[in-house]
Amino acid sequence: MLLVAGCSKNATVGPDQTSIANARAGASVQAFTLISPLPTSTLPAGVKTYLDQKYAGYSLVKVDRKREPGTTTFTGTKVKFVQNGTLVDLDFDANNALVTMPAGPQGGPTPPPAPTGDHSVSYVSRTELPTAVASVISGSTYSAYTYGWTELHVHEGVTQYDVKLFSNNQPTTLHLNASGVAVTPTPPAGPVAPVSGTMTAPVSGTATPPKPAGPVSGTATAPGSVTMTPPVSGTATPPKPPVPVTAVPGSTTMTPPAPANRSFILDGSKAPSAIGSYLQTTFSGYTFLAAELSTPPTGTTGEYTLDVAIGKQLYKLRFTAAGELLMAEARN
Repeated sequence: MLLVAGCSKNATVGPDQTSIANARAGASVQAFTLISPLPTSTLPAGVKTYLDQKYAGYSLVKVDRKREPGTTTFTGTKVKFVQNGTLVDLDFDANNALVTMPAGPQGGPTPPPAPTGDHSVSYVSRTELPTAVASVISGSTYSAYTYGWTELHVHEGVTQYDVKLFSNNQPTTLHLNASGVAVTPTPPAGPVAPVSGTMTAPVSGTATPPKPAGPVSGTATAPGSVTMTPPVSGTATPPKPPVPVTAVPGSTTMTPPAPANRSFILDGSKAPSAIGSYLQTTFSGYTFLAAELSTPPTGTTGEYTLDVAIGKQLYKLRFTAAGELLMAEARN
């Protein structure tokens, strides 16, 4: 088990900065536990060679191969790893050469702060669930759901079980404490969510609808009234028209593409055989949890996002249908 006191995931250390620790001074600190790092074989060969030579003893956390939008052309690789207790981000171009980042602020909008405090996540088999949590899953409210898997999140010493269920090929996440009581997800949902697009279902099966937001200004004093109080400014500024998406310079405008179609696979044998072969070679002894197939509405080529586990360590992976790795991350 690797315990790391890392800095904000939103901060980037430039490779030209002589002191990584000093470069990250002032960033928010987040301690996290990594049970087992990513296999280094997930790296492109040239990137692996560079890291082996420059950062001996590193623990790989994430590999993200970048592509030109809407194409299969790779433009580079972004890696995240830990060395000497420090979380480091590096970028490489399409030829696996290091992209030198200038020292100091990079400009652009300030990213939101990362959650602070100690946090860990691990895989829990169904037989290891507390009795109260298992009772909620097997109760009448969720009897028609298909069980996916459970993750144990511990944040600042507070334990939370995230139970992944599926119904009509749609994911649902229950956030429960050890007593089987629904709790507010901690830390906030985001990078740690195992399957994109999940929703949180209440244990009781019902939800209290939120109250409608009250108007800010310029509203009627009572329903049905004829007169309205004008806004403070006295005039209302009409919304700006949407900005059209231009296909190419000089062309007419085009409608933004529709969202990709999504479906979930809970049987590992139904994933492409090329992906299965990769997992057997690179993630030997893995447990298949689920796969999400995202298919562009105008094409037939989809991408598979997988959740797998080896022992207690959870991994998130993304592949092409041909089994080419696009992204791999050791979740923490």
